[in-house]
Amino acid sequence: MIAFLSTLDATALVWTPDGGERRIAVAELIVDNAVTSLAPGEVLRALDIPAAALTSRVALQKIALAELGRSGAVVTARVDPDGSSVFVVTAAVRRPRVLRFVRIPGAGELRDAVASATDFYTDPLGSADWRRGVSVVLAERLRAGFARESHEGAA
Repeated sequence: MIAFLSTLDATALVWTPDGGERRIAVAELIVDNAVTSLAPGEVLRALDIPAAALTSRVALQKIALAELGRSGAVVTARVDPDGSSVFVVTAAVRRPRVLRFVRIPGAGELRDAVASATDFYTDPLGSADWRRGVSVVLAERLRAGFARESHEGAA
């Protein structure tokens, strides 16, 4: 859910203990592996997705070391009608990494953007180097698929 909600630029409505509320981008709600920015007593009340994001093409790639295990890396992507794109890396990094481009990026541009994240981590489900490597591969699969669709649509 965090992966796609971040990809779709969703915002979270949070109720505060004093009766107030605040809004925060879902991608910013997660601050570390299994840690949110919710303060004690705060309640996640609603998730809002902009209507414009729902007209976009989206896709997901994921990998885990065990068939039914927790994800080692998840990469989601969105291409908007104007050609701009968003790629999001989750599960492999401590917090969602949202990468925005004015168009579908080239392979090298996307590879460099994904690989440059500094918070890939190691745990029993995978090493940081493995997570970085597979995140690059998963992002490229999405990029290539979107580029192929764009090319076919133009033909």
